Amino acid sequence: MNENIDDFLKTLTILYVEDDSDAREQLARFIERRSGTLITAENGISGLKAFLEHKPHIVITDIQMPIMDGLDMAYEIRKIEQTVQIIVITAFEQTDYLMRSIDIGVNKYVTKPTSPEKLNTALQDCAHRLYAEDQLERTRQALQNAMKAAEAANIAKSEFLANMSHEIRTPMNGIIGMTGLLLDTDLTPEQRQYAEIVRASGESLLGLINDILDLSKIEARRLDMETLDFDLRTMLEDITDMVAASAHEKGLELTCLVEPDAPSLIQGDPGRLRQVIVNLIGNAVKFTPAGEVLIRVFLDAEAVNSVTLRFAISDTGIGIPPERIGAVFSPFVQADGSTTRKYGGTGLGLAICKQIAEMMGGQIGCDSKPGEGSTFWFTAVFTRQPEKNVSAVYDLADMTGVNVLVVDDYGANRLLLTTLLKGWGCRCDEAPDADGALTKLHQAIRDNDPFKIAIIDMSMPGMDGKTLGAHIKATPQLADTLLVMITSLGQRGDVAGLEAAGFAGYLTKPVRRSQLHDCMALALGRTRQIPVADNRIITRHTVTESRKRRIRILVAEDNHTNQEVALAFLKKFGYHADAVAHGGEAVAALQHLPYDLVLMDCQMPIVDGYTATRRIRDPKSGVLCSDIPIIAMTANAMPGDRRKCLDAGMNDYLSKPILPNELAQVLDRWLQKAFADSDGVGDPICGVSHGQDTEIVFDSKALMERLMGDADLARRLLVGFIGDIPTQIRRLKEYLENGDLSAAQRQAHTIKGAASVVGADALKMLASEMEQSAKSGYQADVAEALPGLDEAFMNFRHTLEQEGWVPESENDTDPSLLETSERKSL
Repeated sequence: MNENIDDFLKTLTILYVEDDSDAREQLARFIERRSGTLITAENGISGLKAFLEHKPHIVITDIQMPIMDGLDMAYEIRKIEQTVQIIVITAFEQTDYLMRSIDIGVNKYVTKPTSPEKLNTALQDCAHRLYAEDQLERTRQALQNAMKAAEAANIAKSEFLANMSHEIRTPMNGIIGMTGLLLDTDLTPEQRQYAEIVRASGESLLGLINDILDLSKIEARRLDMETLDFDLRTMLEDITDMVAASAHEKGLELTCLVEPDAPSLIQGDPGRLRQVIVNLIGNAVKFTPAGEVLIRVFLDAEAVNSVTLRFAISDTGIGIPPERIGAVFSPFVQADGSTTRKYGGTGLGLAICKQIAEMMGGQIGCDSKPGEGSTFWFTAVFTRQPEKNVSAVYDLADMTGVNVLVVDDYGANRLLLTTLLKGWGCRCDEAPDADGALTKLHQAIRDNDPFKIAIIDMSMPGMDGKTLGAHIKATPQLADTLLVMITSLGQRGDVAGLEAAGFAGYLTKPVRRSQLHDCMALALGRTRQIPVADNRIITRHTVTESRKRRIRILVAEDNHTNQEVALAFLKKFGYHADAVAHGGEAVAALQHLPYDLVLMDCQMPIVDGYTATRRIRDPKSGVLCSDIPIIAMTANAMPGDRRKCLDAGMNDYLSKPILPNELAQVLDRWLQKAFADSDGVGDPICGVSHGQDTEIVFDSKALMERLMGDADLARRLLVGFIGDIPTQIRRLKEYLENGDLSAAQRQAHTIKGAASVVGADALKMLASEMEQSAKSGYQADVAEALPGLDEAFMNFRHTLEQEGWVPESENDTDPSLLETSERKSL
């Protein structure tokens, strides 16, 4: 070590201050051999100047010197530099010198006569300190460099993952979406088998991509958690709907029960919560060959504004050996890790669930017995939503006192249904089989308190639900009982058969709270203005189909394949939808038609989704509803992508490939207010309703009133307007291209006046806004509105043709007007 210190000393600069020239010369020769650079000074003033100029590592100084003594100089040096090592030399062993030296922070105190050995020991001690500090600084610098390199690597990794995510997800959207549509067509058995393999493989690959991305985010500490308002019960119903098919294909009972004291409206990260629950339910279904899967949610603890919920997913599956339970939450580990294992998978899911549960302030664990089943549980902390949100949670019809019988051989299903019914104020009883049900039905008649409704499971041992229903309807004393069938998996033809058997309603498991309630309300005649044909069986589609026909959705997507997928999905869901190719067209479309929701791709040419959303949210944009729900669609799936969408003003987020179930869930969530409006209940989803206040494309009534009912004159005016307006719009474009805002203002005024005469209200309003923008000097705003003006005119012409006011023609309009109208309608 001393050899290292000696070598280290030879790299240092030393300042030696001594007023005695002989003593200075004698020690200087010794110090010079030991140091890298030696600087000398004859008093404190010159020593201080030398220190400021050369910044030495060690200062050796005599105390008693003229002008400025050594301790005064050391005091000034120590104020400038804390790490410099200071050695004082004195012939006087005075206590006050020693105390001053300690106060100043002198490192070594050497008494005269000064021998080389004494001085060498002092130099060695000071060098040791400097060497340690040097090594510490090197280590700190190395750590800083390593952290910078790691951060750079993380950034590069994140950018790579973002790019790969986008590049992989975009074609995956087409593969999975188009395969799903292909499976809905008529195929031979062999073709269907091949298509199903393609879809299953695509979904498996997508799941693997998602798991790897999430694990990478967790490792990089970039897994974002958000705080959003959501309805816990609705989310769980969506999840059970999503996995119901795979459960029922294996003959499993799937039940979800939220205890009554668990709040519905909470704040947290619904996407991450959904991810954990879906993973645990998926595993339960995967590892359960027969029996049931039960999801239960309990209130674990509560504070003033927060609640801790406990989620438990139980199954009757293969179970896990005790020695393997702890390991299953580690990455790439499965309970059966052999190469011959029966069940596939990467083993990433539970590791990701563990991380997410801990990020939500909770824990995760498992209780299991091999051969009997498992219960995976986790806890999470959420914030209660504000009271104003809770007070308006559900507008349910009053069913207080309605007597209901629940018939199901599975206790978990009976518990779920009776819990829901009691929550609505119903009186209810239960029976595990048909014999028990008939006994209770007859007893209720004898007690003069008959059951109004019987909710019956289809698949029961002995007498099945359909046979029981037929028996009830065939018994005169019981025939007035309203029957609702609950089945694990609906089959084609069920509705007709059950309707013929006298059933009033038919729902598939897992039963959604809202569907069961509305089904019962409809059956009881309490329809809340929901139209239903007389004597027709009520299904889960009855309540929503008539509503959906009034909903209009706009899809903004530049990729043609993705457009086709989205439009096809929406058509299958029963919605009317239009598509545009970029954000500018989306804004223009929203200026003229009262859409209820927008599906907005984020990356589009000309105007991207973020920019388009910000324009829509601007009250001055001219759109009919600046608060319209906008759902982002993006192939990016990295941290911050969702936040970027929300910051731009979007309401929700779908990552590509867009899966039908996920799309349906998002639509249900954001169109509830529109559904309420279509029933005449509640406020419109936007400031513009679908009734009389909606902006009118063609006001034929006003036109005929102005012309005193002269239809022939009206037709001549309309034909002339249709022939002349393309020229007027072309002139407006030319004025803008030449920068002549004054002429553009006059031209917009001309178009406005002409549109007003013929009742083209939407066209008139847009022309008026362009006139005002031109008058205010906003040329860019006028230019941006031009595509909308083209489209408003085409909508007007199309309306006239449909209503028979003008003859239909393929291309009697200036082709330039069609360039911005690549809108595709379903």
